[in-house]
Amino acid sequence: MNSTGGRVKRKFIVGDEWLYFKFYCGPKIAEVILIEKIKPIVDYLIDKAIIDQFFFIRFADPDYHIRIRFHIIKLQDLNLVLKLINTELKKFVNDKIISTITYDTYNREIERYGESTICLIEKIFFYDSVAVIKYLSSENDDNKWKWGIKMMDSLLDEWGIDIYGKQHLFQILADAYFEEVNGDKNLRLQIDQKFRKEKQEIRKFICRERFEESIENRFILDIGSLIKELRNEIDNSDADLFSILSSIIHMHFNRLFRTKQRLHEMIIYYFMNKYYKSEIARLKYSNTNAINV
Repeated sequence: MNSTGGRVKRKFIVGDEWLYFKFYCGPKIAEVILIEKIKPIVDYLIDKAIIDQFFFIRFADPDYHIRIRFHIIKLQDLNLVLKLINTELKKFVNDKIISTITYDTYNREIERYGESTICLIEKIFFYDSVAVIKYLSSENDDNKWKWGIKMMDSLLDEWGIDIYGKQHLFQILADAYFEEVNGDKNLRLQIDQKFRKEKQEIRKFICRERFEESIENRFILDIGSLIKELRNEIDNSDADLFSILSSIIHMHFNRLFRTKQRLHEMIIYYFMNKYYKSEIARLKYSNTNAINV
């Protein structure tokens, strides 16, 4: 019996199918490692059917590092992964660009993500990690936050969340994060002013068509079936939809931004709440006019 008392394994140590690394380095170097090293490593390992998924997050405890987990298909290939990481990153360590590489125990957050849904969420984290690294390696950094908004709006569309549900979700998140940073009236005024300036750009990004070859379209195609499975699991379990959605969104923005992720999240959640509120008001106005005509 595993540590959850059920069918889903909670802890994975070195030698198990989940291999967990921590790379301690600066935020800018982390971006280089993700784009120039981790992406080619992952592409190779997936192409050779050595791993079938991975995901990363950024963290500080207190030293900045990226945490990367690889899911190995056959345990006999474990040493191949270790040797590849050693070969590709040894120079970064020798040149003190990476200060430390450590292995750790992957302790699944079963209580946070749900026992029946954790494996599906790990797969969503995989596709999200792929999308974020692809974006970071090819797109305009100035549009990063707008792209993140588009990605999460598309995710909620795929989930079947309507505009009222979106607004409700982001109002709760915006209020919680605003309180976390001890936001005051002056901060609210600054964000409101910024929103008015960016509102049309936000609308343009959200409303733009997802081109077939776009990163966000590939992401939605990849996770479509996973979301259907997740919805079924949530409907038939005690898993909390709001908690799962907010965690997926939170982890997306953690991956997207190098530093100050929670501050970026607070502003983005505030923007999204304001945007959906304005769209709801616009819809009501249009419907009222249509009735009057």
